[in-house]
Amino acid sequence: AGTGDLVAWVEVPTVSSTDNTDIYLYYGNATAVNQRNPTGAGVWEPNYVGVWHLNETVNDETTGGTHSDSTWNYNEGSQNNNDDVTGKIAGAQYFDGTSDYITVPDSSTLDMGSSQDFTVSAWVKSNQSLQAGNWPAIVRKINDGGPASDGYGLVLFSELSDQWYPEIYDDGPIYTVSGNSVRDDTWHYIAGVRVGANLRALEDGVQIGVDEPGSSGDLSNSYPLRMGDGCDTPPTGALSYQGAIDEVRISKIVRSAAWTLAEYNNITNPAGFFLTGIEEGPATNGDPFQNGWTYRKRLTIDASRVAADLTDFPVLINTTDADWKEDDSYSGHVAQDDGGDIIFTAGDGVTRLYHEIEKYEPSTGQLVA
Repeated sequence: AGTGDLVAWVEVPTVSSTDNTDIYLYYGNATAVNQRNPTGAGVWEPNYVGVWHLNETVNDETTGGTHSDSTWNYNEGSQNNNDDVTGKIAGAQYFDGTSDYITVPDSSTLDMGSSQDFTVSAWVKSNQSLQAGNWPAIVRKINDGGPASDGYGLVLFSELSDQWYPEIYDDGPIYTVSGNSVRDDTWHYIAGVRVGANLRALEDGVQIGVDEPGSSGDLSNSYPLRMGDGCDTPPTGALSYQGAIDEVRISKIVRSAAWTLAEYNNITNPAGFFLTGIEEGPATNGDPFQNGWTYRKRLTIDASRVAADLTDFPVLINTTDADWKEDDSYSGHVAQDDGGDIIFTAGDGVTRLYHEIEKYEPSTGQLVA
């Protein structure tokens, strides 16, 4: 509130690839109840079965410590030893490659049945020391402490050096391999997709190679989902990940190449994805929808950054604006020091858009939403 630093996710019903898309951010209502609405019919539409921002401050918690799932499935993760670090978006988690991991209890919402299309994605910053025969896990729902079981995962792959693959078990591993290094100590966006009986790998918003034969089998099981290590039993070196992980998402749908590229463009350079307009006060903004909202700004999404029209797309708003500082202490125009009066609308200035604030700094005006 003292800076106006705001980090938020906003579900935009349609993002056009041909015409710029306008939305509005309203603020300046001291009497409004908190306007955030991430779950239910909110930011993360029902095809998302797990979204973990990994932004919680639960540093060095050996037991407990919760990483929230922003979807309406509430698949909460428990922390084991990993550390809080600066993420690609806001906060993230660092895994030491020996004993760090996050556990999400088994849930039918995380199972992938026969012929179920799905997408698993994450941002990774790895300095992994890979060895042949190791498969450090980013995300993995399978039991490696006992008999092989059907399941799925997104792991690094060391047998061919700097590679990774989305892994599916069906009487043995079936995988798609990327030839680009993702363990160079810089942030990369990786995704694994099952499309019918095929697998697809994407890195930094671009598909790597072609679809490869996979499995359309039932991948349901009773094991927990793990991040940073793949075992249902205590961590093992072969499956332990070293590096940072941010923004883990699982969808029961194929996220297209255009979708993942838009995500990459949006998260890599939010300021290049949308343009922030001038502040409009009461003299220029008389829409009755305000009901006490004094200010708004137009945010224009650049159509040239979107390869195809997208529906219900969660747009990252990550910018710092002095007008978004909290007003009482820091001379801004946001009325509540937690950003609770901030709302978003479509370009008509009236239709509400669901949003989730991941970070708000009232003293600088940084908003991550």
